[in-house]
Amino acid sequence: MADQLNERMREQMNRAFKDLIVQHVRSREEASVEWMGRLYDEIRTRLCALVPRRADLHATIHQRFDVDFLKQRLRHGAMDHAAVLGMVQGAYDTLK
Repeated sequence: MADQLNERMREQMNRAFKDLIVQHVRSREEASVEWMGRLYDEIRTRLCALVPRRADLHATIHQRFDVDFLKQRLRHGAMDHAAVLGMVQGAYDTLK
């Protein structure tokens, strides 16, 4: 019973987070742009932390996760579902 409840809570939290991402991607408000930028930067920072002694990989990660470019795209409404999926795929590819 507790496992089912935990799984349902996890599913609800994941769905709520995904909905929040979609909401912020669609918004051109500066608060949304900044929030998405911080989130993207956090992903980049965490990926770099997985390989603390690899400056070459840090450079690659920083190129792939360009926070300023993301913010520009968000401000100009140049993000769509495919672009977000590309960002997620880039994170997975980097982890590989």
